[in-house]
Amino acid sequence: MGLQNLFTHILCLYASADIIEHRQRNNVSRRNRREMTVPHLDLWQAGEVTELRSLYYKNGILFTQLDAELPSLLDQSSDLLWNFCSHSETGNLVRATEKLSRYAGADRTAVTTMIVVDADKTLAAADTGKMFRGRLCKDGKDPLKALFSSPMGYLYTAFRQAALLYEEVRDNDFDDLCQTVASSVTVRPEFLSLCYKIAAGDRVRAVIVTCGLYRI
Repeated sequence: MGLQNLFTHILCLYASADIIEHRQRNNVSRRNRREMTVPHLDLWQAGEVTELRSLYYKNGILFTQLDAELPSLLDQSSDLLWNFCSHSETGNLVRATEKLSRYAGADRTAVTTMIVVDADKTLAAADTGKMFRGRLCKDGKDPLKALFSSPMGYLYTAFRQAALLYEEVRDNDFDDLCQTVASSVTVRPEFLSLCYKIAAGDRVRAVIVTCGLYRI
């Protein structure tokens, strides 16, 4: 029986190497254990998570890490479990369609034209996703490259996994990184001019469709 027949989602509780080393050093009941240094524990954790991700990607299993030291761990876990149970590709399409309909306005006759454009490489020359992950991953490895080159490909499950990867970033760090990336991107002049013209009228509206980060 394959892993995909046993598991659908894996929530991995994470504790920093510093905390693990401290607990090990102060565990008087396990003095016979060989002590491990923080750098060794860091390498061990990183290697284990890398192997787990690769294994789960091959089997279409969603995987994420949760900070075991966060006071909000219980709420975060509950939100994720509810999301896993209630979220679906069909439901996601319905929400996106509803949001687009609200943007178009209740009086559809007022809007005669909707201009749809991509963000990265279109509105701006930069790839903001790569910029964000480049600042996040100091080792130079892009986690989404490993994900989308896995058997998950570019299916819906892969994009759900990509969202979980972004959610592993602490809220404050996430906001700061988004702000840093957004501040360093310049919109192409011709598109900026087009956006101003659209904003000045009331019969044409524009929509940016992207799989990138909304805040950026």
